Amino acid sequence: MRVSGSGNNVQVAGRDLIHTAKHIQRNTITPDERHLSVEQREQVQAVVSELAARLAGNDGAPNFAGAHRMLQRRFNVASYLLLPREKFAEALAFLKQQRAIHRSRLQRRNPAAYRNDFFRAIFAGARELGWEGARVYQFASEALGLSRAVVSLKELGPVQLKSLAGAVQRRAACARSGGAR
Repeated sequence: MRVSGSGNNVQVAGRDLIHTAKHIQRNTITPDERHLSVEQREQVQAVVSELAARLAGNDGAPNFAGAHRMLQRRFNVASYLLLPREKFAEALAFLKQQRAIHRSRLQRRNPAAYRNDFFRAIFAGARELGWEGARVYQFASEALGLSRAVVSLKELGPVQLKSLAGAVQRRAACARSGGAR
């Protein structure tokens, strides 16, 4: 018997000639107008990338599969490409929530990014409240009970930033619900 092969094709000669070929069938995903637009997909993919970086394993490689799996399970889709357009805002909010939940993993791996994430949360809430920089610094001094005024949020440590981000987000949530504070 003689066996020779090339790639996926193998020919076996003996009494009979047998030719085998490996057949690979791949499904393609073709979104249409019911699904996310190109711009929406880009926004989702950007947040997925940030989340994947936070879900990284010990080797530091981003876990894109884990991030996509979260989205797929939450919205019961085979791919984020198949998310309905009307679910875009909900999907983006879900991903941002997951990004915040997994923030602590960032602290050891990339302390600067960890701090920047709190800056992002603080200033997003401040924008929602219509606050400028001076008002944010005043609120920081009040909320953290500091004896001297804050000139820059870079003066604050990670614990203070986390506390301030929570306070600003609570204030923004209160404003959204129509409560006064």
